[in-house]
Amino acid sequence: MNDAEIKKYSSDDYEAVVTLMSSLQTHFANVDSMGELRTFQSREEANAYFDQGLKDVQEMQGATYVAKIGETVIGFIQGIITTHEGEVMHTLGHKKSKEGWIGLLFVNPDYRGRGTGKKLIDTIKEYFKEQHCETVRLLVHSDNSDAVKLYEKYGFTPKEIEMVLPL
Repeated sequence: MNDAEIKKYSSDDYEAVVTLMSSLQTHFANVDSMGELRTFQSREEANAYFDQGLKDVQEMQGATYVAKIGETVIGFIQGIITTHEGEVMHTLGHKKSKEGWIGLLFVNPDYRGRGTGKKLIDTIKEYFKEQHCETVRLLVHSDNSDAVKLYEKYGFTPKEIEMVLPL
């Protein structure tokens, strides 16, 4: 049963979303087999990270949504829009497009398996459609197998593979 309601982010949600985002960053650090990612070292770092995300959303015509049960924020999604204007190599090598990018998606583990992630993805997809985006894109860490499965379940397909060679 999914009793979560999806709402546009408001500043009243700030502390709850930063807490969830900190959990997400810890998860990223834990699944990163290369050891490049780290947890936030303080609440100030988490705040700065989320503040930058909010700035990106504002500057790139994006959106942030929260999933709530009552007044409790149990998840969030954040996305931006890009057209690659002014990016010479991209413009010369690609067809012109308007892309919606999901930057962050997280649902509290205690509330997973109820369709909340799907509701968040559907909400940002609808926002991107309203903004006339042609695609929804995201980056997912290859070590984050649960997230890869989730995105594939909702129709996302791999497009590029980043390769790394430690020196």
